[in-house]
Amino acid sequence: MSKLRPLPMPFDASLINRFRSFYAEGDLEVCWGWEGAATPRGRGHFGIGDTTYYAPRIAYALHHGSDPHPYHVCHTCDNPRCVNPKHLWLGTHADNMRDRWAKGKGMTQGRRKVWQKDVEGIKRLRAEGVPWRAISARFGIGLTTIRRALKGPYPWETSTYEQSDSQ
Repeated sequence: MSKLRPLPMPFDASLINRFRSFYAEGDLEVCWGWEGAATPRGRGHFGIGDTTYYAPRIAYALHHGSDPHPYHVCHTCDNPRCVNPKHLWLGTHADNMRDRWAKGKGMTQGRRKVWQKDVEGIKRLRAEGVPWRAISARFGIGLTTIRRALKGPYPWETSTYEQSDSQ
């Protein structure tokens, strides 16, 4: 499943009705939970023809009337099953990672998450002359991850698409 594949717009009425049967609209301030199929990580998905798309992409397209391609559909609520259009915004992968970092969610490096405090600690220890391998052992992460932390900027620190309230 490619989450950035263009959607087959416009949607016909039967597809819209089928999609809407998998969630209940409610208060715009709360999540509208997708009750259809989901990935093992909890991301709602929906089939159109022979292709599967992430449900929030379709919800965004239904609400705004346009395909979000080539952007990612990100969540202000961080709920991967939410299809409330008020909780969805467009951004690049870098925007989404920066948003995750800002919320203290960390960044996955392999199977280990590197948190902002980790990056700050790695930089401090390296500045104090602590050897690479000692830092690696202390944080339980590989040398490549340490080098990335020191190199910066992470992709989420720069943006090519600004989030706005009008989306």
